Amino acid sequence: KKQMGQNSNISTRYEVVIPTAAKDYNKLQYIVTSLKHLNPQPEEITIVYSDNIHPMEIGKLHGFRCPDNVNYMDEQEAMPLNKWFATNFRRPPWIYQQFIKLFNRVSKTDYYMIVDSDIILNRKLDVFSNHKPNFFMANNQDHGPYFRYSNNMFGFGREYPHSFISEIMLFSQLLTDNLLDLYLQKQYGESESLTEENRTTVIEDLYVRTCGVASEHEIPADYE
Repeated sequence: KKQMGQNSNISTRYEVVIPTAAKDYNKLQYIVTSLKHLNPQPEEITIVYSDNIHPMEIGKLHGFRCPDNVNYMDEQEAMPLNKWFATNFRRPPWIYQQFIKLFNRVSKTDYYMIVDSDIILNRKLDVFSNHKPNFFMANNQDHGPYFRYSNNMFGFGREYPHSFISEIMLFSQLLTDNLLDLYLQKQYGESESLTEENRTTVIEDLYVRTCGVASEHEIPADYE
């Protein structure tokens, strides 16, 4: 467990966002139930589902229960991009999922926790320590293409002697918007800056220019 401390936001309010695909819909009830182990509890839980296929419809068809005490959102509402436009990479839908995790505006709070839809918590997890987010360390990795992408797009690479790949991670909307601002300045000059009006256009530009593997975990953690 490691503390992440550069964000000036000291609020411990957060929401949980669970991106999912049809193959994992039958696990959702168990994942949501396991979130009882989070301390403090999230203010909202939102399941972002793929390909316009609502989990409850699939659950009724195949005889499994889906959670009814959460919010549901189609992925296109969470990230209105054409997932196939990242044509410079061989797996555009995989990049699209990374962008959902990095740049969504699903939560009303600055902090949002991404929980992968194949993860079930089995013990208490303290989300914060001293009002700062905790990071739950996984196996250390040194995957060069992740850091080359970060350097090409944002101007920084591997900044710590360990990696940040994890199935659970707390993101900050403020921090990821700062990343978009950094991208603009690196690619188009220091006179450019992110605004609410151009935010979607900037995300689309970054998406189309993505030609290598990106890590939704490494990018914000190394930036911090």
